[in-house]
Amino acid sequence: MTASHLVIYFTVLSLFLVSCKKASTELTVQGDGTRITLNLIGVDDTVMDEAPSLSKANITKNGDKKPTTSATVDSDILLEEQKVELEDGTEAVVRFSEISNTPLNLTQNSAKNATNNGISSRAATLGDIPKGIAYRLVLFNNTTGAYVATISAISGTSFTFTEANRNTNYRWFAYSQHVTMPYMGEFNVGNPQITVSPTENGLLYASGVFTTSNVANGDNQLNIIFQRKVAAIEIVVDARGLFSTINNINARTNSTNALKTGTFDLNTGQYVGHANSSDNTVSNASFVRYNVNLLDSVKRAQIYTTDSQSPIQNLQIILTNANIDLDFGGTRNFSELTFSTGTTISPQLGKRYRITITLITSAKNINNVNWARANLFYRPSDGGYRFRHNSSHFYGTVGGNPLTTSADNGEFFNWRARTALFNDTPNQIDPCNEVYPRGRWKMPTQAEAQLLANVNATSGYPRRRFERQSSDTETIRYTAYITGDNIPNDPYIMNWITFLSYGRRNQGNYEISEFNNSSLNPAYSYHWTSTANGTNAMALRMMGNFPNANNGTVTLVAQNTMNGFNVRCVHNNSWTPAAIPALPAADY
Repeated sequence: MTASHLVIYFTVLSLFLVSCKKASTELTVQGDGTRITLNLIGVDDTVMDEAPSLSKANITKNGDKKPTTSATVDSDILLEEQKVELEDGTEAVVRFSEISNTPLNLTQNSAKNATNNGISSRAATLGDIPKGIAYRLVLFNNTTGAYVATISAISGTSFTFTEANRNTNYRWFAYSQHVTMPYMGEFNVGNPQITVSPTENGLLYASGVFTTSNVANGDNQLNIIFQRKVAAIEIVVDARGLFSTINNINARTNSTNALKTGTFDLNTGQYVGHANSSDNTVSNASFVRYNVNLLDSVKRAQIYTTDSQSPIQNLQIILTNANIDLDFGGTRNFSELTFSTGTTISPQLGKRYRITITLITSAKNINNVNWARANLFYRPSDGGYRFRHNSSHFYGTVGGNPLTTSADNGEFFNWRARTALFNDTPNQIDPCNEVYPRGRWKMPTQAEAQLLANVNATSGYPRRRFERQSSDTETIRYTAYITGDNIPNDPYIMNWITFLSYGRRNQGNYEISEFNNSSLNPAYSYHWTSTANGTNAMALRMMGNFPNANNGTVTLVAQNTMNGFNVRCVHNNSWTPAAIPALPAADY
């Protein structure tokens, strides 16, 4: 090795954390100046053993789950859908899908390149490899069978092997377990097997033969296209329906028998054995953002199986712990939430399956109308329509000195206006319809609001009561009880709904009036219905004369559409979970 080669060698070693060493003192690796530059193209996601219909799953009905056997090449295959009612003010829509691969033609520069890379002219689904992923390439002389070198590299960083010979036929294989920690040391030629576990990072593998050109000091491109040597099951948790981001999440599968650990022979590119996994847990560190544009509202993790001959039956995903951020600080904790699939699949290597758990705030039923647990508010920064996470004065509408402006609150709407601006045009949209998932909520009709007003019992269930919070400067609130006694601020654990006496925003400005500012004065709340009344519109008006008393009135009144009132949404009974929009592409 020349002095210049030594300088290049140690520079590359330090910059890119790669190694290119002799196998032993008995084996001399000496090049003639010929170079091989690694060109990492991506991942071929074509599933080699799948039928053209992509429909190998054995579909089994389970309760009210809705399996489908429709299969197309260019769209995901929904295997199962179900709605799960949780006991804490939340419901979940669970979808189990087979993720399809969209064909993408690979254009080869020459027939020789196709041969060198082991690529046929078939169409393939080519996925990107993120930058910073470690991979290893092992090189042999294909004529003599002698081991030549171990090359460790990082995706997104070029590497050129400088110890090759011209007009020489090489055999190679490359692999990655999708980690960022660079491979260190040489490949163990005497033990070419690795273990692939369900809760680690899967396996990418490529192999082929490569003949260098007969050009002195030539530079040869070795194109690497990996294939996935696992079947992946992706766990996706979507908290957009809770108007939240995910702070922390952990999960596990129901048993260690569902997913298999495999022993993979790197020389042959085949598994030589499978066993039940000893680990079925998925830590918070394994959950990453599903898509950068969704921030932390949707997170995903992947688990794997290596045995395409062992069907997966009755797979359960248990969210052992999930912390959801609340809009006024703090988190809400879920624990031991179990989601079961009734679909049996025969996993295919290279195929990805997805369990999507969409968490959505639920409603409370009063006289056969399902009411949202908190008020609608509009956030101008992103044009989002959301429900509050608390039923309290925390948001600054009233309380304190008290505040008398609603400019930043976002809870006072002109009738059917698009935003909470005081001068926004009435009768443009139903703002409840815009709450995620779109179409699930609507403004109540006058008839639906009247059913709430009809609750007037002072004992038994349902019943009503007007109550004060902890001080004179806080609101009187009207409560419709379904069951239970105590009233915390958190609406997600209530067996009732509350309407705070926020008063109304005046026409033409952001000043509010008729809210509670004394323990003796009446306090009002106004909530729009969707029903017009001539040039006015009907509103649900609640008035409490005194705190901690049963007296007070709940009526329907016609009001000017430019008044700023609160909005409390109700379920749109025609909506179904099928209307939940598909997720955008994941960041793989």
